Amino acid sequence: MATIIFWSIIISDQGFDTLMLAGIPLSMLPIGISCSIVIILTILPFFWNSDKANRDNEVVFKRYFPYYAITSFSICLYGFILVTEVYFFWFSAFFTSLQAWIWFTKSNTKTTKHETKKTSI
Repeated sequence: MATIIFWSIIISDQGFDTLMLAGIPLSMLPIGISCSIVIILTILPFFWNSDKANRDNEVVFKRYFPYYAITSFSICLYGFILVTEVYFFWFSAFFTSLQAWIWFTKSNTKTTKHETKKTSI
């Protein structure tokens, strides 16, 4: 998703050039690595560190997502103000991080709803 947003903004701003065809696949690796690092460092700790009683991902999402969204928006806006030349990076970082929250909440909620309860003998 980040690659699509990143290149859509660049192409809409600068127009499409045939030399960009080589850059699109080459950019997938660094964009993917940076997105993975950001997700592991900033989003997953909320799910990993939630107390066991409130381990349901919808509860974690409702509790922490608004604060994360406000903080993420503030950081991206600050970065945009400082370095406007790479505004496409800030937009793609913001929207990808918000979408990652939704992916984690939906994917993990499905697995927790289908878990079987242990019964004692």
